[in-house]
Amino acid sequence: NTFEKKGNRIEWVGFTKDIEEKLAHLITSTRNKHGSKSDLTWIRKILRGQYETGILDSAIIGLAKNEGKITAATISYPWRQGIYPRYFGCDYSWEEKDFRYFSLSYYAAMDYAARHKFNRAFFSVSALAAKVKRGATLDPLVALVGFLEPVIDGESVKIHNRRKWEEYQACFGNNLSPAWALMKHHT
Repeated sequence: NTFEKKGNRIEWVGFTKDIEEKLAHLITSTRNKHGSKSDLTWIRKILRGQYETGILDSAIIGLAKNEGKITAATISYPWRQGIYPRYFGCDYSWEEKDFRYFSLSYYAAMDYAARHKFNRAFFSVSALAAKVKRGATLDPLVALVGFLEPVIDGESVKIHNRRKWEEYQACFGNNLSPAWALMKHHT
């Protein structure tokens, strides 16, 4: 894949104080690139609080390394049988067309989850607006849920789906893939 062809490798580590400052710089760099005015103080406070409360003891950190240097990182958290990628940071002075974000935060996270017996990987939709602003096209995601007993009536599902379809049309209409037209027929 392109990520590896460009010389990148992924290393999974636990949180240690010696990488804390690098993580803070990478995460702040990414937030600033995408419009945040936050400085290092914000993420340092988050990391310090998580360190002091023990949350970082279970953090799963993926590091992208190139020529021995950390060029990107993602911090994920396990909970129950799932893994939750939460923070991503990148050194933008390195080649940007190597797909570090998706490689670390999605593909590698799913591989990690499978190898370590997690049965779920949860990905945040909180950054959809930022992704659309950068030109992303959104495809609908489908989840099939089966019940032993009918606990949700079909009409409630249709109402929910219709609301979601309208919400996404209003917010991201020009950036929705043609597959959304199919969804409209099922609402």
